[in-house]
Amino acid sequence: MLQAVLAVPRAALSFPRNGVEKAAIVIAILIVLLAVLGVWLAPFDPLKINFRGKLEPPSFTHLLGTDGSGRDVLSRLLYGAQLTLASTFLVLAVIALVGVFLYRRITRGQRAEAQEMTGYLT
Repeated sequence: MLQAVLAVPRAALSFPRNGVEKAAIVIAILIVLLAVLGVWLAPFDPLKINFRGKLEPPSFTHLLGTDGSGRDVLSRLLYGAQLTLASTFLVLAVIALVGVFLYRRITRGQRAEAQEMTGYLT
């Protein structure tokens, strides 16, 4: 039993084990940094419409090109990443709170059952 309990921290400490896992961590950190710093890194206003420059291919001016309304795709991608990251963390926080609440409700019921069955406080 003790070995099973100690195996989890050892496995967590050995992460990342190979190059693919390290690359995944680097990519995830890079995405988060781009999302956080996107306001300062975006070369154009993501909402500014330019019908003269619509559907331009990638170039030095617009690294990912422009969309059907002439908006810079890279700027829209960087600003959109912020919204996606913020909503992801909000959902994770709500799920964690709901999980803690449900866990507390379930274990409270189990403690009450154990007290009734044994007559001892657990």
